[in-house]
Amino acid sequence: MSKTIADVASNVMLCSLSISVWKARKFDDKITAEVDRTHKVADAGRYNKRLLLRGAESYNEVTRIEGEMRRHWEKFTLNYKQDAVRLLPTLIYMDFVEQARRLREKFEVAVAHFLTDYPNLVEAARNSETLGPLFREEDYPTESQLRLKFAVRLTILPFPNAEHFGVSLPEDVLVSLRSDIDKHVEYSIKAANNDIVGRLYEAVSKLASTLYVNESPRLDVANNVRSLCALLPKLNFSGDPELNRILDEAEHHLGNLSGAELKESPFARAQAASKASEIESMMAAFMGSAPAPAYTPARAETSQLRLVA
Repeated sequence: MSKTIADVASNVMLCSLSISVWKARKFDDKITAEVDRTHKVADAGRYNKRLLLRGAESYNEVTRIEGEMRRHWEKFTLNYKQDAVRLLPTLIYMDFVEQARRLREKFEVAVAHFLTDYPNLVEAARNSETLGPLFREEDYPTESQLRLKFAVRLTILPFPNAEHFGVSLPEDVLVSLRSDIDKHVEYSIKAANNDIVGRLYEAVSKLASTLYVNESPRLDVANNVRSLCALLPKLNFSGDPELNRILDEAEHHLGNLSGAELKESPFARAQAASKASEIESMMAAFMGSAPAPAYTPARAETSQLRLVA
């Protein structure tokens, strides 16, 4: 790695996302006990009933945006091998935070709409055959209680840096702790780089497989590779030369492909398939695993693939 650990640490932050959403479910102890009695079992399971009807669109919109926020966080951050914490490269920070802000605003608007609609949803559940006699008024929080069950918290903290670790401990202890921090940083960088390569590997592998076996590949397969080729260099905070080479190769040979072009041109498909397989092998070597088995084209496709041999 060409950069020092301190240099790399200055290019990335820790980022956690916490989203609270009312689950709209309730454990029913009476039904659970009834099932146990009927089947003469004990503690065989728990009956959790759905409090709102499936068609509760205002609630469904809240959970949809919740999922969108989580996917956004996972897309623009990297694996840190620690629950609920990921790595956020500084190069992507402004784009990430701006989109996160817009999604949070959408979430808050959706929650406000749901809270307004809540009395109607409770009444619909009361009158439905779905819950029937299982409906209990006490299962439903009041609107003021419900409001407190929705929250979003995005936390950004500095990445560990042994050079800035200055607690009051004996020097020999500090030396050992700083060494441990440096090892943790090196491990985290490797995990993050493998995350980058792993994402691209999955997409490129799917592209290669699709191109070899299908004359009309789905447009989204190539479009996904192109999207990753644009995003992943911004997540590469370590500056690892081999990782840079892989990303450059992918961008140069696959980053400009369009699904429409591949559908129309057999030559473009064959050329892209060959290059995708080469890059796939480079990535497998980078991650320290054996390359995936080579794709064996169908006999009818062999002459076409020789065009780029």
